[in-house]
Amino acid sequence: MASVFLSHSSHDKEAARRLAKDLRANRHAVWLDEWEIHVGECIHSKIEKGIQESDFLVLLLSSHAVASKWVDREWKAAHWNEVESNSVALLPVLLEPCDIPMLLRTKKYADCTHSYEHGMRDLLDAMSYFESLKSDRDFFRAIPTVWAEERNLDDIERRARNRHWDQFENLVQSLPQADKGTVQAANSVYYLRKYGLTTSQLKEQLSRFGSYSGAINDDFDEEVTDALLEFQASFNLRHIDGIFGPLTYLVMAEAAKNIK
Repeated sequence: MASVFLSHSSHDKEAARRLAKDLRANRHAVWLDEWEIHVGECIHSKIEKGIQESDFLVLLLSSHAVASKWVDREWKAAHWNEVESNSVALLPVLLEPCDIPMLLRTKKYADCTHSYEHGMRDLLDAMSYFESLKSDRDFFRAIPTVWAEERNLDDIERRARNRHWDQFENLVQSLPQADKGTVQAANSVYYLRKYGLTTSQLKEQLSRFGSYSGAINDDFDEEVTDALLEFQASFNLRHIDGIFGPLTYLVMAEAAKNIK
């Protein structure tokens, strides 16, 4: 789940508390000033650290927020982070009709003016969507390297690879059931390490494909092996790519483009 910095005017404290509690109920980590800043601490330093360490800055827009210099500094910091990283970090939530700042007028906002529940649902959907994009960027960052390796294979090397995985499949099938999972996991973990990825990242992607429903952690268990085999079978990859190899990785990247 995401970490969220709530930027708001002190006049909108009740709305901020309600939103913060609902975000927490949906398993997001929330930075709210009255929860994070204690007596004696430097307010500027705590706010700066909170913004830097958050995935999103949720800006509660109201006439009071637009007039607040504190709120103005907070959301503009997130805005320039967006520009530098070319990713979405600033999510506006409209609490009441107000004069929206010029830099924010091109952004779609979650509208809570008529229905808090509707606006909250739109906010949660947006966070889920942008988190999935970030997950894709992290997981598929090795795609250029893998494609380069694929293009450099000649026909002889390609046929040799196919024979290798056919032999691997036969080997796995000949093993006692207790040993199959160990060999399959070792094969997959080899490629994950080669591409600088983790099992939890793989599980997140398989979960998005609907193949995996277990815990998202770094334990390479039988359930994730079964999920990989299910995914491979749907693309006829099982006999030519081990359990998780370069072809599976490339096909997963293409499949991810079709997930909303």
